[in-house]
Amino acid sequence: MFIRDGLYPILTILLILAIIVFLPIYIFIAILILLLTYLILVFRIPNIKASPFPRVFLSPVNGKIISIKEKVLDKELFNEVTIRICPFMSHINLIPLSGRVTNITSTYDVNTSKKITSTMDIITEFGSYKIKQVAEGYFKRIKNNLVKDDIVETHDFFGYTIFKANIVLYIPKTFEITVSLKDSVKAGLDVISRAQ
Repeated sequence: MFIRDGLYPILTILLILAIIVFLPIYIFIAILILLLTYLILVFRIPNIKASPFPRVFLSPVNGKIISIKEKVLDKELFNEVTIRICPFMSHINLIPLSGRVTNITSTYDVNTSKKITSTMDIITEFGSYKIKQVAEGYFKRIKNNLVKDDIVETHDFFGYTIFKANIVLYIPKTFEITVSLKDSVKAGLDVISRAQ
């Protein structure tokens, strides 16, 4: 019997030893090169120029639209847009619309104490919106680098997710949704919503 948190490193070391013993060295090196390439793609911060259109929400991540619906939060009606992050593109999260962070809340997995959601409230000249990072799957990990009262600009890097994750945008009803279900979107380039 092992403590759960100690079991993962033990199994990882055993797996590495098994690979070294049973695989020829060139296959082991090829696997390491593929893993390194994948990690470089996932954690690369894209170089994106600021949008000339200040009245739009740009996609905060690379992914696919999996849900569009209305949602009431704090007695206010929002458009809720959920984006599933593409596993083979950068997992860096970008600010979709300039503003000021007014609040940040997080929830944690009671079994592992890992952060599984992080929600930011951001106020802009066009109203307030929320952006929520949601970690899923076996490797739950999200990072948010912002604190309350930070001034953020469109395209600013604010955090990342690892492997399976979603980003949920809560957009004011004064904005019109310009994407459809199953649309693929690119971080900082594709318009999610436009001011009416």
